[in-house]
Amino acid sequence: ARQQRYKEAEAAYLRSIEIGKALRDDGILAQVYRNYALLLQKTDVDEAMRYLEESLRLNKRQNDRRGIEIVQRSVEKLQARRQKQQSLRPALPNVAIGESDHGATEAPKPAGSEEES
Repeated sequence: ARQQRYKEAEAAYLRSIEIGKALRDDGILAQVYRNYALLLQKTDVDEAMRYLEESLRLNKRQNDRRGIEIVQRSVEKLQARRQKQQSLRPALPNVAIGESDHGATEAPKPAGSEEES
């Protein structure tokens, strides 16, 4: 039941991202990216960090000081969580996840994180 609610929440955030993009509303996107990152942080810290970074970029572009402060606090908390996880993880060989004979796969960027021209 909990896993089903997680999947429903994830789908709702992804729909919200699509709506924010369609509306070209950076304020909505910044908030949704941050909130989606909070959902992701329990399962994928790296992906959550990418969404927080994108949220921070959008807040800075809008000069939204309150949004910047909120996202920066979220980044700090997530970095602390990442450090704690790494300190608890046993030493493993230096092999990237998804690495093959062709090298490590590149992690995807958050949807809508294209750089402006």
